[in-house]
Amino acid sequence: MPSTAIRSFYYDNEARQLFVTFVTGRKYVYDDVPADVHEAFRAASSRGGFFNTNIRGHYDFREITSPPIKETARRHTASDRRTASRR
Repeated sequence: MPSTAIRSFYYDNEARQLFVTFVTGRKYVYDDVPADVHEAFRAASSRGGFFNTNIRGHYDFREITSPPIKETARRHTASDRRTASRR
């Protein structure tokens, strides 16, 4: 079931950073988030509830204005494939 609070999220395993986009459009990065917390967040039946209980207030964070580079690269690649298939 889609979350009513969280639009999407991305985890950078090497940097241990969790990027979260809320339905409001605001984007944040949470630092030093363990991989097992990300996995539990991904598997949670209520991502908003899990976020409020296990992430918010537990990790340093900052608001960001653009997506992480890896996410951008993936998005461009998918777009390029769709464009190429129309030719």
